[in-house]
Amino acid sequence: MLKKGEKILLFATIAVGITDLCLANGVYLKKKGVVLRDMILSGIDKKTYRPLDEEAEEKTIPID
Repeated sequence: MLKKGEKILLFATIAVGITDLCLANGVYLKKKGVVLRDMILSGIDKKTYRPLDEEAEEKTIPID
């Protein structure tokens, strides 16, 4: 049988482990969300500010 002090320490250890797991999961999800947001924004930027392709350059009028 476990003594009273050992039971308290075991419970405290389990509680700290569960708390650590919850905090780590929250940080992981937050970082994953930031990465997804950055990927989406960079995709929108590439579509919005894409460089001119070769056909568009041929249609421009050169200024001398």
